[in-house]
Amino acid sequence: MVLILIGVTALVVLAALLHRRRAPLRPRTPPPLFEQIVQRVPLPPSPRRRRPRMPKAPY
Repeated sequence: MVLILIGVTALVVLAALLHRRRAPLRPRTPPPLFEQIVQRVPLPPSPRRRRPRMPKAPY
C-alpha cells in the first residue's frame, strides 16, 4: 500500500510540474501525460457501493 501511494503521489507531482511548465504556452490544452494519469487513477468499485443500502425498519 505504501509503495502504491508513493508511486501515485510521484505521478501526480510530475503531472503537476509538466502542467505548470506547459500552462503559459498552451493554457487551454492540458498535456497528454496528465490525461493518461487521470485515466489510470479512477478507483475500483468498492464493495460498499455494490451492496444496495437496506431501508431502516420502522420501529
